[in-house]
Amino acid sequence: MALILSVVLALPFIFYQIWLFIKPGLTARERTLVWPLLSGGLILFPIGAGFAYLAVKFMLRVMQRYAIAGVDPLINVHNYLSLVMTMMLVFGIIFEIPLILAMAARVGLVTPAFLRLYRRHAYVLLAFVALVISPADPFSMLVMFAPLIALYELSIACAIPMARLHQRDSQLPVSEETVS
Repeated sequence: MALILSVVLALPFIFYQIWLFIKPGLTARERTLVWPLLSGGLILFPIGAGFAYLAVKFMLRVMQRYAIAGVDPLINVHNYLSLVMTMMLVFGIIFEIPLILAMAARVGLVTPAFLRLYRRHAYVLLAFVALVISPADPFSMLVMFAPLIALYELSIACAIPMARLHQRDSQLPVSEETVS
């Protein structure tokens, strides 16, 4: 816990040092892309980690409620912390999906129409992800699947203005700054 807390507290300084290293190699237009990416990442990751913590807490309460009388649960601190930290890391990364898809739309890799067209395929993939990251019961899978759908729909909403910006930028004449 101390290691994880120290990394979380040091993240702003680490990101600032990475920014100082990368900044000289970026053009002005590329620098404008980095700040929304960093700020969005710093906001979405803790939200995802917090959701995972609450989801694990909720799932443990549900499982304890349906425990067989006379059988004591064998929950130890090591397994609990391992589960919670893994879930927090996984959901912190999963909550970055809107940011990743918005930046992909900004650079022209995907469009909102593409995301809408393959929505059904994405839902199947998200259902598989929810199955893998949740315990074996269907209720827990649904608890994990609902925010994944919400994140995908948020991704489509975030991709719309980014796709417009990409379309606007692709119509601008090429200057020396964007070439170098």
